Amino acid sequence: MLGDFIFYISITFLLSSSCSLFFYFLLGLNDNAKYVNDFIDFIEQPNKMKKNGTKKFDVNSNFEFEFVNVYFRYNNSNDYALKNINLRIKSGDSIYLVGLNGSGKTTLIKLLLRLYEPTKGKILLNGININEIDYNLYISIFAPVFQDFNIYNFQICENIAMKNNKFIEDNSKINLLMKNIDLYDAIYSLDKNIHTIIGTGYYENSVELSTGQSQKVAICRSAFKSNKIAVLDEPYSNLSIIDEINVCNKIINNINYDVVIMISHRFNAINKLSRIVVIKDGKIIETGT
Repeated sequence: MLGDFIFYISITFLLSSSCSLFFYFLLGLNDNAKYVNDFIDFIEQPNKMKKNGTKKFDVNSNFEFEFVNVYFRYNNSNDYALKNINLRIKSGDSIYLVGLNGSGKTTLIKLLLRLYEPTKGKILLNGININEIDYNLYISIFAPVFQDFNIYNFQICENIAMKNNKFIEDNSKINLLMKNIDLYDAIYSLDKNIHTIIGTGYYENSVELSTGQSQKVAICRSAFKSNKIAVLDEPYSNLSIIDEINVCNKIINNINYDVVIMISHRFNAINKLSRIVVIKDGKIIETGT
């Protein structure tokens, strides 16, 4: 009798717990349902980015970009984030974009990367409006690293080469990039070196890289994609001052980009670049060395 009683009590508690969990699930479902229509509206928004350009250019030639009277305004804003931007960027340039938060630095490089379209004015590449250039060809020359980069629960080599499996099998290019950015020794000190899986919780023997090492992986990934035009938005935010200067040196001297455009609020490595562009309230107010 005592055993039966304990059994029924246990079943009652289990049923009560299951009912509570189901009740909280329904509450969560009800809360999330409020956002479903907004989400559907969002994914059904038409893509206004013009990707029907057909013009070509030689990716191995020298580059010259020109911002011509460029203005940009975000949706639902009456103020321009960028105003009358006139700027030339050519092969051999290494440019440091500086300015206060909200001055328009990141907006400018997102226009260059065709993540946004100018509200007024135009951007030219070798005299051709970038809207008229084949979109996939155009973006293939850029090696961007933003502040909010992602590191995935893949092997380190997969995080760098992404879908390029042939380079994972022949990893000489990956190793060279890691050496160029002072990451090689740290990765090859791990048991499975570049085949180590990043991130804990999913796989056995995976590792959690430091934020600085993760940032170097992101820089390697961008350089793997292209060595033409580096666009680096706060690339040193998780690095020490010494690492910042060393990595900047190596980006300039070892990876041999055609153009380097860098945004940073830290000026420890500013003298490594050839030109400084100062942006304030959406306008370029100074350029020089």
